[in-house]
Amino acid sequence: TANKLEDYEEGTFTPIYRTTGNQLGSVTYNAWTGGKYTKVGQLVTLTGAIASNAVTLGSPSGNLRLGGLPFTVKTVGSTTATRGGVAMSNQNLWSTNHTPNNGYVIEGTTEIDLKMLYGNNDDADALASTDILTGSNTGANRLFFTVSYMTDA
Repeated sequence: TANKLEDYEEGTFTPIYRTTGNQLGSVTYNAWTGGKYTKVGQLVTLTGAIASNAVTLGSPSGNLRLGGLPFTVKTVGSTTATRGGVAMSNQNLWSTNHTPNNGYVIEGTTEIDLKMLYGNNDDADALASTDILTGSNTGANRLFFTVSYMTDA
């Protein structure tokens, strides 16, 4: 009886692009933007895809993030290794050479900080909110992602 799955849930969620400051003017998402998750106890595992068909920049500020995760990331303090992990693939049609290829979940939020790894030392730069491709471009700013993280929910 001690090994029952008493807290098991499956569902869907809709990822969105967010910033750490002023938000983007507007984003029209591609029809296949979406994701699925499984939550067992405090562990959330999800897969998803996001892409835009049109982006109006407006006056965004700060760094670009992927938002809309289905559960808030657990706050664990200084032990960043227990937050979770992010894997990305099929990044396509971004405005600059700053294409996200990595990220990490932000504790106390439902967001992923998008990063670009480069160089021999695995240096990482945050993506600026202006690194997103603007205008009408079907399937632009594309990311496929898999994430696992802990939650208190």
